[in-house]
Amino acid sequence: MNAGPIRAVRRGEDGFTLVETMTAAVVLVVAIVLAMTPIVVSMRAIDHAKEIDVAENLAQARIEEARSLDYEDVGNPGFAPDGVLERTLTKTVGGRSYTIDTEVRYVGAATGLDIVPQGGDGVEGRFDPGVNYKLVTVEVTADSGRIPPVEMETIVAPPTVGALDDVAIVTVTIDRHEPYDPSTAADPILRLVGAQSYLPHDTGSQQVFPDVAVGSYTIEFFDANGWSMHPETISSGANEVDAVAGWNATRTIRIYEPVSLTVDVVDEDGDPVPNATVTITDLADGRTVTNPAGDYVFTDLVPDRYSVTGTAPGYLGDAVEVDVPGYGGGSTATATLVMRAHTVTTTAVTFRVDYAGWATWFTHGAKVTVTHPVLGSWSGTTDEWGEVTLQLPTNESGFQVVAETEWGHAPAATTIATGTGPQSEYLSLGKPPQTDRFAIYDGPVGPGGFYRYWVETWRNGQWQWSQSTLLESNALGKATFIVPEANNRRVHIRAYCPGGIELDRRTFTMTGWNRSWNPSGSCP
Repeated sequence: MNAGPIRAVRRGEDGFTLVETMTAAVVLVVAIVLAMTPIVVSMRAIDHAKEIDVAENLAQARIEEARSLDYEDVGNPGFAPDGVLERTLTKTVGGRSYTIDTEVRYVGAATGLDIVPQGGDGVEGRFDPGVNYKLVTVEVTADSGRIPPVEMETIVAPPTVGALDDVAIVTVTIDRHEPYDPSTAADPILRLVGAQSYLPHDTGSQQVFPDVAVGSYTIEFFDANGWSMHPETISSGANEVDAVAGWNATRTIRIYEPVSLTVDVVDEDGDPVPNATVTITDLADGRTVTNPAGDYVFTDLVPDRYSVTGTAPGYLGDAVEVDVPGYGGGSTATATLVMRAHTVTTTAVTFRVDYAGWATWFTHGAKVTVTHPVLGSWSGTTDEWGEVTLQLPTNESGFQVVAETEWGHAPAATTIATGTGPQSEYLSLGKPPQTDRFAIYDGPVGPGGFYRYWVETWRNGQWQWSQSTLLESNALGKATFIVPEANNRRVHIRAYCPGGIELDRRTFTMTGWNRSWNPSGSCP
């Protein structure tokens, strides 16, 4: 049997090979995938846009809800300002959850926010001292986490927005004195104490007191949280403030956490010395504290580095320096003074203090301090004749003497040596640069009389008074005090007879010149 002839198969006539078929399928799948990707991305974008749209609608609805409320109801329950707007809500839209956070806080000129260009209250040329607008902030977050939070704000005005003519605002900044490690304690809560008392709108390092009645106030602690007012704040009057209508009075107060120092006073054998007098000096500002004999524990100290000196009958003194670091490095510190037995004989040294060498202007109430690097320190206050007598060791040299006052004089300083008998020393106080000297001539107040003076400064469109300063009169009725030069100040002086009866008064406007005054009248 013969086979028939074999015919060649031509491509294109009877079909595709397997490889060609598979290649075509792969190409088709890739084309489909490439076509679907933009569609998927677009669908996701549309989904995100829907979430954003829902979040914006929820935020806008919350804003409109706040706007529809009475002014007194705009707030968060239990917060300041109080109101009816819950702080946090959850809503479900289209099967998806959204969290709505609503925060309401006071704003206005006190927070640096000008509601309108003319001023905080919208009245041309008038300042709004209050914090009487309410800022409503709404933030909507989708629980899916696929879109960023949506935030909207609105400001709700009080029913009336006229300038407040009878109130002021007081802003107090807190400066922590922490020369060592910082404390973890919270800042104290302050209050203003005057004819009325006020608590701050906000706590923290800057505390604002809005709507304060016009008057004079003292800044105190409402909740100290373990802090104390720094002595510099009190001595400078920074804790006193005048609330002036329509103005923002600012103050900065320094605070510290009190610490203690225990001094061990021993002799060369290590045995306690029972009746030593110990003095500590804050090396940062020169403040000194001397405890009664035998009392070696110092409390309520400002954290700083201190010089510690001690004297005792029959002993040579000793001096050391010690860090008293505060709560960052420990709330207590210790120091040891070693006293050497020594028999000391003394002699009377009389110091006379005057102003600038003027013979009859001897200074009543000047503090004279004598220190010796080994023997100890002595101090006293001059009497109405400008004199103070101290008992100092005989036949010794190297005594450092300083005379100073609280009335602005430049201190007088000298070095002396003692002999075996009584002696007198003279010190003349000076006038620092860029200051004005006020001299009160032979006044009728006499011994036992005194003066008071105030410095009044033009600030924020109004005269503001300082705290009064007591000025001692010498035996001739004379006294001097010094104030910094300034052309925007007035000085008020009043003369008082013994017993505090006012005799005469005078006001000076400072013009950069020294001034003098001779009070008139007579004391009973």
